[in-house]
Amino acid sequence: MSKPDAITIHAPEPGYNRFKVARDIQNACNTSGVARELIRVIENAAHAPQCGRGRLTHDPAVAAVIDKLGSLMRLDPFEAHAECARRAV
Repeated sequence: MSKPDAITIHAPEPGYNRFKVARDIQNACNTSGVARELIRVIENAAHAPQCGRGRLTHDPAVAAVIDKLGSLMRLDPFEAHAECARRAV
C-alpha cells in the first residue's frame, strides 16, 4: 500500500467565518462543492487560536459540514466501508 500524499494546511483567508459557512452550507445540494468547502473550514479551524490541529474533531463548524456531506451521500457508513474493503483487493 502506498503512502498518502502530504496535506498542506493553508493559512485562513481574512474575513472567512467557518461558522457562517457551516450554517449556510446546510441547504447545499452539490456534494463536490461541500467537500471543497470542508477543506477550507478545516484549514480555518486548524489556525484558530481556540482550536488548533489537535482539537479539530471538536470544532462545531467542521462537524456540521461533515454531517452535511454525509447526508448528501445517503450511504450507510458501514456498507460503504465494507464495499471499499471488497473493492480494495
